[in-house]
Amino acid sequence: MSASAVQTVAPETEFAETFGEEPASSSSFQLDRGQGQEQDVHTYEARSAGTTSSSAFPLYRPENSVSTLSDEPEMAIPSSRAELRLAVERLEQETRVLESQAAQTEKLQLTNETISDLPPYTEAELEEFYRSVMASSPPSTDACIGLLGAPQTASTSGLIGNSEETENEPRRKMISKRERREILGALEKRLTFYRAPVDGAAGSSADVKEAARASAGVRATSLTLGNAQDLPATIDDRPVARRRGAGRKRMLGLIQNLMPAPVEEPPTQRSNAPVDEVSANIESSFEVTPVVQTGLVSRSEFLALFDDCIQSQDLSSARQVLDSMRDHGLAVPASEITLLLDAYAKKGDSTGVAELLQKEEQLHRSPSRTQLATLVQAHLSAGKKHQAVHLLHDFEARQLTLPQSAYRSVIDTLLAPSPTMKQADKALAWDLFAHMRLVAHPVPSVELYNTMIRACADPKDPQPEVALDMFTQMVQENQQTPTADTYNMMIRALAKVKKYYYESFRLLRQMLEIHQTALQAGLAVGQMETGYEPTVVTFNALLEGTKRVGDLGRARWILAEMAKIGAFVGDGGHDKMLSNEETMVNVFHTYAAFTPLVGRADVKVATPKASAPPDASLQSDSNSSSDQRNPAAHSPSAVSDEPIDSQETHDQVPRPMSLLDIGSPDFVPPYQPQTAYEAFTEATQLFDLVLYNIASQQGAFRQVAPTPRLINAYLSVALAHAPLDKALHMQMGIWHDERIVSLHQNLRPNGWTYLFALERCAAAKNKPEKHFLAEDDVLERIWQGYERWNTEEIAVANRLNNERTSRASETSLAQEEADRYKLNVGLGPREVERCWVAVIAAFALIENTSRALQLLGEFRDRFPPDAIISAYSPSPRFANKIRFNPSQRMLEDNIPPHILFHDVERLHHRFVRDGDLQGVGKIKWTTLGYQLALEKRKNMRLAETKVKKSRTISTV
Repeated sequence: MSASAVQTVAPETEFAETFGEEPASSSSFQLDRGQGQEQDVHTYEARSAGTTSSSAFPLYRPENSVSTLSDEPEMAIPSSRAELRLAVERLEQETRVLESQAAQTEKLQLTNETISDLPPYTEAELEEFYRSVMASSPPSTDACIGLLGAPQTASTSGLIGNSEETENEPRRKMISKRERREILGALEKRLTFYRAPVDGAAGSSADVKEAARASAGVRATSLTLGNAQDLPATIDDRPVARRRGAGRKRMLGLIQNLMPAPVEEPPTQRSNAPVDEVSANIESSFEVTPVVQTGLVSRSEFLALFDDCIQSQDLSSARQVLDSMRDHGLAVPASEITLLLDAYAKKGDSTGVAELLQKEEQLHRSPSRTQLATLVQAHLSAGKKHQAVHLLHDFEARQLTLPQSAYRSVIDTLLAPSPTMKQADKALAWDLFAHMRLVAHPVPSVELYNTMIRACADPKDPQPEVALDMFTQMVQENQQTPTADTYNMMIRALAKVKKYYYESFRLLRQMLEIHQTALQAGLAVGQMETGYEPTVVTFNALLEGTKRVGDLGRARWILAEMAKIGAFVGDGGHDKMLSNEETMVNVFHTYAAFTPLVGRADVKVATPKASAPPDASLQSDSNSSSDQRNPAAHSPSAVSDEPIDSQETHDQVPRPMSLLDIGSPDFVPPYQPQTAYEAFTEATQLFDLVLYNIASQQGAFRQVAPTPRLINAYLSVALAHAPLDKALHMQMGIWHDERIVSLHQNLRPNGWTYLFALERCAAAKNKPEKHFLAEDDVLERIWQGYERWNTEEIAVANRLNNERTSRASETSLAQEEADRYKLNVGLGPREVERCWVAVIAAFALIENTSRALQLLGEFRDRFPPDAIISAYSPSPRFANKIRFNPSQRMLEDNIPPHILFHDVERLHHRFVRDGDLQGVGKIKWTTLGYQLALEKRKNMRLAETKVKKSRTISTV
């Protein structure tokens, strides 16, 4: 054996020699070793900042300072971004190879210089050394557990230079539950027979050998067991699953009791003492300190116990298992550390992540970029989105750019679809996306592109032009292949705006061409699954456009195609192909937005014939048979027995659509409705069929969930195409329908139910409808019902806020839950504002100006203009190098309800006509207060933007 086998090099010196730095600052992420495990995450982040000079990483280098990496001729200038990316990747790979070769050369040179002056070992010294090693090893019998491999040194893993290799390292597949049960059961039975001497008693070589035999299943007769009260209870034969927690703690306790006492490390340099003295020192060291034999607990047993702790979310025990592996001389792979960090991050325990990273630093294992990214994920899991953004910028300042997955997780959290998503978070996500492309990752992944395209489909602020730019960059410039999710997000973003509605069908045609090509090439999985087949997500995105345009023809075609595909695919594709609640809501909204081709004034009334048809008996038989097949014929909401318009007769009723055959492959929808009555009749039949399929769990609409939104969507068709009196009676009585009550007991009207009704009242079309609102105080009763519902729901939201505040650690989380509940039931600021504006306009329409002015005063008392100023909050500051959208374009959040002059213009005209100057003055005073408050808030936001801009320019 050569002398180099026993010589070691300090990790700090090795790192410094490798990277050309001083040993005192060998790692840019180094921590003080004297700190305890209770250090806070913020202290860890603050102290982990390195002293790397900015001059070491210049943005641009002079041409004469660029050194060639090989003797190959200079490459041609790339002509596209894809070629540039490939060239950069090739150069990075060559750079890593050269750095690795240089590091190995420097290490070899340093080792040779260290051992050059040392004399070689003599034969007697080597023989005595081997004899001491064999005396402390377990017997080599077949029953013994196999010997474990030597632990890795700090120089072979954990360096920042090896971060890419660590990130690309495949993770171990976790041991199954059945295998863990068998491994841990055998381990617990074996460990029960062996226990280290108590009270620090010395263990002889005979005791060690006897313990090794006992660990292999041989009963030990002369093993020192200590006091009886210190022994753990005897294990029983019950399965480990019944006592997982207790058994896990028990095995950890047994393993920790078997830990060896700390042994002083041998000197790094050889001593000039005689060989006999050296042998005596080695022998005495083994006799004084009890030693745990290598192989007592194998690597697979440690990993089984570690996986069991991770699956049970017992992270403290999992950390103890890794510490025990190190104490037993086993190397802990970086993948296990990453797995434990991910578990801490999912729980939102940023302190646990920081402590584990600090422990790795103390063990001279600098964490990889992927492991550092878990600190960002921990902040996101804890709901600290802005702290996660600051953490990304802190790592960038330390020249530690995190993987793109860390940026994507932050952007996904900021853009998560939610009723409470703030426009400030959306703007921050776009700014972070642009900042990432500038300083970290210039080419986003397809998944990140999909997230940004999905953000372009925000109904509050749709941006189809930006979505088209993203799609063009991804496909043409970066030459990336769009996925089915990309097409679905693009179709939804384009369908949100009428101008780009037909462009969404062009993308659908491209998606279908890819699907057909894959089918012809034989790449389909199953019958027709190629990954690009249209699903319910695709059709729902198209229906977002049909309801905005009122394109009833395409909506009916989409509904028929969904039923055909669902019937063709069968049971395996029901989740992806069958209609859901969103589908039917969009379809009913399309019926409501449909403009009849034939007006009521253009309908010709035919005089019914006095004589009966010649084959009346046959017609009655066919009608009875069709009624038995159609469940909608006997439904309470069917309106075919009475026409909506008194000017129309049954002779103008179109042939009803055979909705029972909608799931058959040969189904063809009948001709498109021409009048309002035909559209409402067809929508009613469709709604009855939906309720029938839900109740029977059969048919094309069996997966539609009965929700208030679905019922409100159907009522919007009645409010759009039926007379006002019939629509309001249906709206008040449908919630007590036996079919709906049997489906769900807690279906109640919500804010949109009253909102649609009040806006329909404010848009009364003729004198009969105005007279209907005025008589019997119909409008007043609707408003009183809304007020009672509003009071009840606000009480529920406040109670929810109080309950969450008592349980939650932060009040902001409880307030967010209460706001989400209000938005879900229709108590958002804009919904409340629209209800008040609609009722004031409705009372002004029926000439009840005094009541309208009274409601305007109540609105100002309940929502004063000063609330607009008090609800203002300055936007947080971030270190983004570039902004995607200017601050002037960002929509404001948390603006309380307010009324401007154009909202009460009808009431103002009534007072001007009547010469009521006092009423005119009150209207102007009220609306002017809200207008001035909005202008003041706007000036505050613009002033904040100017301050940020000036500070940014001064720092640059």
